[in-house]
Amino acid sequence: CAAFTGLVIGLISGFFRAADAVLMRVMDAWMSFPAIILAMALAISLGASIWTELIALTVIFTPFTARVIRSRVLGIAGRAYIGAARVSGMSKWKILVVHVFPNVLPLALVQVVILSAAAMLVDGAMSFLGLGIAPPTPTWGNMIAEGRSYLVQAPWLVIAPGVTIMVCVFLLNLIGSSLRIAVDARARTLSEMQRLRTRRPSGS
Repeated sequence: CAAFTGLVIGLISGFFRAADAVLMRVMDAWMSFPAIILAMALAISLGASIWTELIALTVIFTPFTARVIRSRVLGIAGRAYIGAARVSGMSKWKILVVHVFPNVLPLALVQVVILSAAAMLVDGAMSFLGLGIAPPTPTWGNMIAEGRSYLVQAPWLVIAPGVTIMVCVFLLNLIGSSLRIAVDARARTLSEMQRLRTRRPSGS
């Protein structure tokens, strides 16, 4: 959900300059709140449930995705083929859907992977504090919270879910970094191809 809402906000903010100032100031104010404190406040206000956690994760991570997508859209909006589409009479919304959206979609998918790692940590913290998904629904955070009572007798009840969270977060970050490198390389290649197409022949 955070990736989707951030994608929509980033597209609109990056392509429609009139909306950019307002949306980015809202995102800046949004990001000024500590993530875990904001999640805890929502959980306390709405009650511990899977829907509350989903809302909390969306609220926390939407601004980060929006800023990343906006940055990419600003770069795309200045390219020659976008100017050609505008000159041809294509509407802004059609340009956004046809030309801009396909170019930022790979980056949005990278954000999904990266945010999944961060969301796993927030979920573990909220569940450990009793503010996330309530038992008997099993989560790694719940397992750690329940296992701490038996830390001396059965330490693996805490160690196993803790190590699992660490490994999953590490792997997701590794995958996200690899995907980001691939997406950035693809963007540079497409930009270079577009530059070569639009460059005038020497002597003309």
